[in-house]
Amino acid sequence: MIRGRLRLAALAVLCVSICFGYGRAAAHPMGSFSINHYAALTFAGNHVQILFLLDMAEIPTFQELSETAALHLANASEGAVSHLPTQARAAYLAAKAGTLAGNLRVTVDGRPLRL
Repeated sequence: MIRGRLRLAALAVLCVSICFGYGRAAAHPMGSFSINHYAALTFAGNHVQILFLLDMAEIPTFQELSETAALHLANASEGAVSHLPTQARAAYLAAKAGTLAGNLRVTVDGRPLRL
């Protein structure tokens, strides 16, 4: 009988703590100026694969895209304007990937690897 009451009391405490014991959880969003970098390295034999992610908040994204659009508009001929968004995006991504890749360094036992 005492065992049954203990189990019932433990169950009641568990239910109360689940219902009322936890505060509201909220995610903390990136700040408006944040730029997050992530690099995952995968080693396979004598190869290294790097997955690099760049996550930019609203303001850095707007600044980069504004500069990119202004450069492409200044260099675009009238006939190329209709294809500007796709061309601008491809040019931006190629330039950004080249810049980021040029700044990555991987060393093994103190010796740099060619990327």
